Amino acid sequence: MATRETFSFPEKKLQLPELEEMVNRVHSPLFVTDWVSRKNFVYSSTSPAQIIHCRLNNHESVYLFCKYAGNHTQFSFGHRGGVEYENGIYKNILSHVVLSSATYYGFFRTEKQSNSCLVIGYLKKGNLLKDSRDPDDFGKAAAWIGQFHKMHERKQQPSIKVYDRSYYLIWLKGMENLLETLKTKYRWLPSLCHYFSDNLHLLTESPQTIIHGEYYTKNIMVQKGMIYPIDWESAAIGAGETDLVSMIEDWDEKRRSIALKNYIRARWADGHFNKNEFEKKLLLVRIYFFLRWTAEYNDPELWLTRNDWFKRFYQTIRESGYQPLSV
Repeated sequence: MATRETFSFPEKKLQLPELEEMVNRVHSPLFVTDWVSRKNFVYSSTSPAQIIHCRLNNHESVYLFCKYAGNHTQFSFGHRGGVEYENGIYKNILSHVVLSSATYYGFFRTEKQSNSCLVIGYLKKGNLLKDSRDPDDFGKAAAWIGQFHKMHERKQQPSIKVYDRSYYLIWLKGMENLLETLKTKYRWLPSLCHYFSDNLHLLTESPQTIIHGEYYTKNIMVQKGMIYPIDWESAAIGAGETDLVSMIEDWDEKRRSIALKNYIRARWADGHFNKNEFEKKLLLVRIYFFLRWTAEYNDPELWLTRNDWFKRFYQTIRESGYQPLSV
């Protein structure tokens, strides 16, 4: 959780020449005439950020979201790539898609690495999907990511990390390190780990695409009915079902149903959809996320006190068709 005390922000006038050059390039022939305000963005984030308001010579206001490298980016065993990695996603991928996306202004490096900065358009008056009361917004978000996956399926992207077997084994081995303490209380954990290992090929050998990596509703903005995924530093090559599962987990049946329907329609518009394979991959992704978030915190004594976490997951995989549980 980011707060003013957590992050060290650049001085007020730092980098204004670079920002001005970026804004002028994007809005040419218009240009910046006035810098109105700079405010620290203090909501949940892994990096410090600021919202900068400037005005163009036609009196139009432009709002910039400036995301700094900071001093303590949470790389999570390579899961997150940091601000410069995220810049590559915006520059090389998002700025070229026909889907709605925050305006990309650029990136600049500084001698003080923590002040290096990704600059995109700030979605003023946009709301996070998690705060939306309209179930149709879930359908739109699912359709957005389904189309994105379809566009990038099987395309080579050498600059993006890959969810290969070695990546998944990071989290599986992390869970195995916890088993000695946890297996007595949660007797189904060893068989779960074996199941995941034995079926992992269904994720790694299926058609791969570019995924967001953390397509949670807190990372999806809705502005005037349009979808804008944000926070792309976990983007990778992997199974598209990863993004779908992260979006719909812990939501009500109506939203899940709308999201599933819209994702399938967008991803497999040609009708070449294998329901059985799809459902198996959804199950494996649910197990992956459980392993990923549990193994990141290598504290077995902590997890012994979090019975609700394990109970909720157990119920989810049972509902998803997981059978070989020994309890």
